[in-house]
Amino acid sequence: MQLRPQYPASFSVLLLAGFTLVALPLLGGMINASYMVERIVAESQRAIAVTLIVTRASRQLVSGVSGLQRAAGQYYLLEDAALRRAFLAAHSNIQNSVAVLRQQPLGPHLSRQIGELAQAEAALFEQLRADRGQGHFDAHTAAFDRLYAAAIAIELQGQQLIDRQVDDLGASAEAVRHALSWQALAMIPLSLFLTGLFSWMINRPLRQLAQAIRRLGDDDLTEFAPVEGPRDLAFLGERMDWLRLRLIGLEQQQLRFLRHVSHELKTPLAALREGVELLADGVVGELGPPQQEVAGIMRGNVRELQRRIEELVQFNRVSRGAEALIASELALDSIVAVATRRHDLSLSRKSIQLELALDGVRVLGDRNKLESVFENLLGNAIRFSPPGGRIEIAATRQDGQVAITLCDQGPGVAEEDRAHVFRPFYQGSVQPPGDLRGSGLGLAIVKEYVEQHGGQIDLLAPRGADAGLAGACFRLRLPAAENGDGGRLLSSEVTT
Repeated sequence: MQLRPQYPASFSVLLLAGFTLVALPLLGGMINASYMVERIVAESQRAIAVTLIVTRASRQLVSGVSGLQRAAGQYYLLEDAALRRAFLAAHSNIQNSVAVLRQQPLGPHLSRQIGELAQAEAALFEQLRADRGQGHFDAHTAAFDRLYAAAIAIELQGQQLIDRQVDDLGASAEAVRHALSWQALAMIPLSLFLTGLFSWMINRPLRQLAQAIRRLGDDDLTEFAPVEGPRDLAFLGERMDWLRLRLIGLEQQQLRFLRHVSHELKTPLAALREGVELLADGVVGELGPPQQEVAGIMRGNVRELQRRIEELVQFNRVSRGAEALIASELALDSIVAVATRRHDLSLSRKSIQLELALDGVRVLGDRNKLESVFENLLGNAIRFSPPGGRIEIAATRQDGQVAITLCDQGPGVAEEDRAHVFRPFYQGSVQPPGDLRGSGLGLAIVKEYVEQHGGQIDLLAPRGADAGLAGACFRLRLPAAENGDGGRLLSSEVTT
């Protein structure tokens, strides 16, 4: 089962959704990065605050123990009221430092040491209050030493705690850096995937529309797939298909019109031509020189009109595929000879030199249609060639085909006309002076007949002045004849 994307109602909504979804991972990454940075900043601030408090409180605890020992000694020696207040203040400072340290996240081991120091200091303080005299004070020297050592140990433990917090902070910063790096690496393919997905979704209907337009421009009126996309682009695709059907209808109307016109004109034209021939032959009476000149002009124009009507009839048969191809092995020089004999008068009148290089090449094809192909091509070359010009026809065998080139010394095909020369009724911008314009059907008939043979015809770039043939140059590719009997249908071409 083929999965099809669900498109929104309009192309603008698709664009907006695409930009939004592509931007969402980037926006999410920015928000997450901001959150992680704020968290590491908060941890840094908290670690700095704890560092300052622990450092200050542990130092105050050490100095407090020293101050307590000094104040107690002075008070015991002098028993002065002011010294007693200093003794009490020293005890209070130690308790305050202990209270401050207990409020910090110091861990169970350091908290237990602080608690033991607080108990030992409280017990020592009560003993000092109860005892009097220097002799009694000296008995507490060992207790002060233990208390001082405990305070120093707490201070060292606090420094180690600070070092661990600094290490933890560095590890947290490194973890944030790694997380942001992986986040950035994850955002890149995700953003590229979303960008590619929406580019495909946006370009797909546009490519379908462009293909439909290009096919219509190339006169390819076969049915094309509907445009899959937003409703407005799908509607454009429907209108393109409507235009295709309209063009098919117009083409069918044109062919019917040509068929009717050609048949309607043939009967009166035959009567007109018979009358002109009788008049020119003097059957109805002898004609003077002026009358004979007019009769000759009428005879030529009637023949030209008959030729164009026959071209219309022929093109109508070709376009409808009304004739099967009966293929046989044919000598190319015999086909060209027939076309040449039909243009003998034109070649002689313009003194055109015809150079052939056919080398006994044989082709597989329908004689009548191939004769029509070369008759049209040769007539077109004669029409555009200057008096005293040269036409060259050469053929070589290549990979089971015969490549045939026909070049003249005429003005060539204008650059803007090259893509349209094989279209029916198309007449190029470059026309021979003083000549009637053609019907524009000759090259279209040639192309249809060549393609019915499974061949190909192309308009080549002019060879240039150095080669002496700077005019139009056509190349045909036709099936080469193999050893065998002729008189068979070519490929699968049948009457339709």
